Amino acid sequence: MRRRTRAGHAGAAARAVPAVPGAAREVLLAWARDRAGAKVHAGDLAARDRRGRAPFTCLGCGEPLVPHLGKVRARHFAHLPGSRCPLTAPETALHLDAKERLLALCAEAFAGARRVTLLARCPACRRTAPRDLAAVGDAAVAEGAVGPLRADVLVLARGAPALAFEVKVSHAVDAEKEAALAAAGVPALELDATGEWLRDGGDGPEVVAARSLGFAPCPPCAALARADADVVLMAAAVADYRPAEAHAGKRPKTAEPWTVDLVPTADVARALGAARREGQVLVAFGAESGEEGLARKRAMLTDKNVDLVVYNDVGRDDIGFDSEENEVVLVTRDSERTVAKAPKDTIARAILDEVERLLDGGG
Repeated sequence: MRRRTRAGHAGAAARAVPAVPGAAREVLLAWARDRAGAKVHAGDLAARDRRGRAPFTCLGCGEPLVPHLGKVRARHFAHLPGSRCPLTAPETALHLDAKERLLALCAEAFAGARRVTLLARCPACRRTAPRDLAAVGDAAVAEGAVGPLRADVLVLARGAPALAFEVKVSHAVDAEKEAALAAAGVPALELDATGEWLRDGGDGPEVVAARSLGFAPCPPCAALARADADVVLMAAAVADYRPAEAHAGKRPKTAEPWTVDLVPTADVARALGAARREGQVLVAFGAESGEEGLARKRAMLTDKNVDLVVYNDVGRDDIGFDSEENEVVLVTRDSERTVAKAPKDTIARAILDEVERLLDGGG
């Protein structure tokens, strides 16, 4: 992100790579403008179209470029000898290359031509969470204004800023810029252009964030952020396992078998129990079946260091999820009692009465 000025600059894409092992880095420009002013990527330029689309010019400085479409080195455009274009500096080239790639990906995603997945990170635990780029906005601009600053690439939703992409080469987004983004209410993904920020996700490209700014924490981290509360009541987990790999879109149907690997979900109750403080009351809920399930809920008192476990028997069809009534067992270290079948608000009051007893020193 840069200070807003009257004159922006044209984006360009380039790649900085070593020509031979041990040699200084050179710049391979991937993008140029053709005679009609359209952007063209060297990898998409057919040799037979070279003359028809020439002359080619630099997106940054407007100087003539020569296309190199051989098979030995990566396809690229080159400045004439003696050029002083800033794109001959590797850091500048990497930065502008990433911007152009992002703009191209946004255009494809918003046109429905390609699914692009954003791998944002939880600001606390840094777990990745996939998001469909097409669901974030409908347009993207280079050097888009966010208050007094300009984002490297700004995603818009109905004309309003929705997401900023910031490209890191030599330095990260500083605290002042973070504050400006926060004040504008615009989340941002910081991408490390010197590393692997774009990869093939199987059903489309994935944009991997090095850092996420302004995103809400994941549910486990959001719960842990409330660890200083006097009473924490935790609902039973929506799921005990989750797919090891997540995809933002629909997996294409094939005739082949598909194996889905599952990994345990984050155990929020255990984490809160490990960080608990004196006088705090932790309440966990457990949904299982029969006496064996109840025995496992009793073990939660010590395994997860909680004060009260509310056991729901999901093996019965007359109570619980699909009923207006419920029946639970309240399990503490010093007692265990069944709250007989009753309307759910009555069950809730019984749970809070038990919490009050524990706060008063019971258990």
